Amino acid sequence: MLSLRFEWHVPLASIHSVCVMSGLQRAGAAPLPPRGREAQDRMMAWIPVDSSVIDAVRYDSRATQLDIRFTSGDVYRYAEVPAFVVRAFMAAPSKGEFFNAELRDAYAFERL
Repeated sequence: MLSLRFEWHVPLASIHSVCVMSGLQRAGAAPLPPRGREAQDRMMAWIPVDSSVIDAVRYDSRATQLDIRFTSGDVYRYAEVPAFVVRAFMAAPSKGEFFNAELRDAYAFERL
């Protein structure tokens, strides 16, 4: 006898997005967590750094995004920054020198 088995390979993030967009969730379940930039702003805490140019940083390891707030008040988000680079940045004796040498021209960025 022949038996068939069907498997669904759908990323969990896709299911979450569909549920959020359609308003679906289990009865009595806690609200789904926020997504996107609003969620990142709430989940990532700013970490002050000792630098004359950089005021604070925050890192989202799931999205591999590094936000840098400069002493001028400008905030930039750098995309696809690996965690090991962020650890090296935080350990660097000069955050400004490390930024100029390793981050500024190496990763795509946007001004927030």
